[in-house]
Amino acid sequence: MRSRSLRLAATIVGVFVASTVVAAPAVAVVPPAPPPVVVKPFPAQQDAYRPGEPITVNTDILSSSDMAAWAIDQYLAAHTKLPPLGTAFVKAERDYGVNAIVLVAIAMHESGWGTSDIARIKKNLFGYNAYDRDPFKWATTFSSYAEGVDVVARYIRDGYLQPDGPWWTGFRTLRSVNLAYASSPHWQYGVVRHANWLIAEVPTLASRQLRFGTVKLPDAMHAATTSRIAVRWTAKKGATIPAGIRFSARWTPISIVETASVLPDRPAEPDWLTARATSVPGTLTLSVKAPAAPGLWRLDLDPRDTDGAELPSPDHPKIVSSLVRVYARGEAVLAVGASTDDALVATVRSSGPGVLRAAEDPATQDLEAWAIPLDATSPAVRLSSLHVTESIGPTAVSLKVPLKKAPLPALVVVRLTGSTATRYVPAVALVKRSSSGRIVVTNPWIVDPRSADAIGRTPSEPAPVDVVGTGVDGVLGVRLSAAVVGLIATPPTDSSSTTPATGGPTAQGGPVASPSPSQSPGPSAAPDPVLETSGSQVVVRSIAVTGPARPSLDAPFLPAHATGTLQLSVDGIGPGVRLVVAWLQPDGGSPTPFWIGWLEVAGSAP
Repeated sequence: MRSRSLRLAATIVGVFVASTVVAAPAVAVVPPAPPPVVVKPFPAQQDAYRPGEPITVNTDILSSSDMAAWAIDQYLAAHTKLPPLGTAFVKAERDYGVNAIVLVAIAMHESGWGTSDIARIKKNLFGYNAYDRDPFKWATTFSSYAEGVDVVARYIRDGYLQPDGPWWTGFRTLRSVNLAYASSPHWQYGVVRHANWLIAEVPTLASRQLRFGTVKLPDAMHAATTSRIAVRWTAKKGATIPAGIRFSARWTPISIVETASVLPDRPAEPDWLTARATSVPGTLTLSVKAPAAPGLWRLDLDPRDTDGAELPSPDHPKIVSSLVRVYARGEAVLAVGASTDDALVATVRSSGPGVLRAAEDPATQDLEAWAIPLDATSPAVRLSSLHVTESIGPTAVSLKVPLKKAPLPALVVVRLTGSTATRYVPAVALVKRSSSGRIVVTNPWIVDPRSADAIGRTPSEPAPVDVVGTGVDGVLGVRLSAAVVGLIATPPTDSSSTTPATGGPTAQGGPVASPSPSQSPGPSAAPDPVLETSGSQVVVRSIAVTGPARPSLDAPFLPAHATGTLQLSVDGIGPGVRLVVAWLQPDGGSPTPFWIGWLEVAGSAP
């Protein structure tokens, strides 16, 4: 440690003369030879550190090792009786920038793999302050091994690797550190050997060919409860998931309102939470607690280092994210999918535990299937319905939904009315026919636009057609994105040919007018250019989530004369949370991508 005192060799010459003998001739005394001069190579170059490649005496040691704590712990466990110290070495690298592999190598070289008395008794792995004249006496005693790692890492950085350090030589290498750190000129080579043993002996996750695959979710995840999630994994023959790997889960809200009439509290900012993990060959099982608010959430699962920190990016296998529907207790779970004989099948079951009963008499608990055609001229059709007289439990109740009366393409909406379920979230499917006449069913995720208020963030890009609540009885806000209007619009050649944004024709559902800035339901934005759309129309349709069996499915037409937010009167549409569908219908063309959302309509029941 530091410059250790060179040992002085003294040669003692004794000349014995017998007192009883006549004096002999004088003999010349030869002076002792001077101690040999220790020559240490002076640093002359500095090479960049490259993760995975061997370290040399000229490697820049003020560098990121890309070494994980679990790997260091595995190395120490194989060669020493030391406790797991990987977290301490990796933290020291994060705090002071000194390569964690080099720190481990210095510690192993100085302490003889942790066996020296100074290491065992004084928790000092580095021989810190162990001067040659009495190493054990002068060596610093630390309260823990981790404290020693922290102190020495900072000492090396400040003393050897920075221009204002007392032993700075202009290079951040082991050769440079060797000039003043140790008396032996061979110290640097011993440290290099230890460093490269560590690199070679711990297989990385990449070399193990560890990959994560399919995430299998339970049939239902309930709010604020813990569920078991299975993740498939593969690795090369004989390789396993290291014991030091931890797993974390993070929930990010996508839509946390979903047909509720009251906005929930804003959830906490997404954070990584520890997930308990067990693993058998091929399957990783994680115990994950769901968020407290029902709705649609994105679940991210991530392998983590021993201390919960993110793994080094070059050795960090990913797990695909999942969209998870988190259910409330006692919620009705509705689904719709393809069947046979030109039909669909709709199902309802309880999310559990418990059963769902009719709110009043058995005849009021109805399972209904409606078709909302994507055709501005076709009326909505109730395809089928079923009075559910029995209690609804975890076993699904089915309803066949024939499509012969449905003008396709259409949105098929399956809803449950008159039930004791705590929540009613209809199932929605986009149903089309392929060129061969086969039924094609797509189940879209429907995000509640009110989630922006609850979550505190807005989508990065607007939908082609947005519909928003205004808080005014019987009025919705409709906004066309400039990009969609641009698909069919021709910029006016004369401003006189443009319909003014401050007024417009009367829509089938009521008068249309552009709101003032204070009335605008959408986020504030610069006004969009006014564009002619050649007779195209905005089509808006609605169906109630629950309530009276007679849904309002009128199709108000809104001439798409301009971009920007417009107000649409929806007189006659009952208040409450509704599924609203909107699209831009070009004159003589196919509908543009449409908007679907749950929306709360203010007002009193008609």
